[in-house]
Amino acid sequence: MRLTGKATIVTGGGRSIGQTICTTMAGEGASIAVVDLNAEAAEETCGLIRTLGQQALAVKADVTDKAQVGAMVRQVLETFGRVDVLVNNVGILAIVPIVEMEEQTWDRVMTVNTKGVFLCAQAVLPIMMRQRSGKIVNMSSQAGLEGSALSSAYAASKHAVIGFTQSLAKEAGEYGITANAICPGSVDTDMLSSNYFPEKARYSGVDIEQYRRSFVERIPLKRMARAEEIAYLVAFLASDQADYITGAAITVAGGSIVH
Repeated sequence: MRLTGKATIVTGGGRSIGQTICTTMAGEGASIAVVDLNAEAAEETCGLIRTLGQQALAVKADVTDKAQVGAMVRQVLETFGRVDVLVNNVGILAIVPIVEMEEQTWDRVMTVNTKGVFLCAQAVLPIMMRQRSGKIVNMSSQAGLEGSALSSAYAASKHAVIGFTQSLAKEAGEYGITANAICPGSVDTDMLSSNYFPEKARYSGVDIEQYRRSFVERIPLKRMARAEEIAYLVAFLASDQADYITGAAITVAGGSIVH
């Protein structure tokens, strides 16, 4: 298994893509700290990890709060003895035109999606620097490579994640630490079905199913990604097989964007 013995932190690991990342990495031998605001969801994911025979730790923490992030990392270090991998997966989305967006909406999206990445990376870096090894994988988005109508705050935050990842890779490389960003396109999740499609359809003046069909039709592969397809890439970037990949922003978008 590619990740045997690697102590891993996954933020937003209690549900959806985050949960799939946790179970996929556990299947590769990693010990996982599942970090989530929802303690029950984190515990549920830990249960799945333990059925795979791996050690799991549930931590309730707000990644936008420096004190909570610091306490979380200390707890992980006390439990696992080291931190080998950080997966910054937490993210939120707001679908709203720029002219209608409340200032607090902009601030919330930017704080969760960018400050959270910064605080978690900052907290684990001293540990990884002492170890002279570590892998940091940050979740950006296709929207981090091109603007997205009705989700300007999200696109801005995900562009920022890529810039931060590139800077992190340059600063931390001499310590044997890599930093990479993943840029998923549309992933078939509950959030997409319950939030993204309904809001996009409402602003577009069409019904949800009509919008969904036209949306998928624009993807060259004619389908959305599965959560597993994102998780496989996370696991690879966290492995020793990816030791010479750093500062990259890797697209997983079915051909919707090429660069």
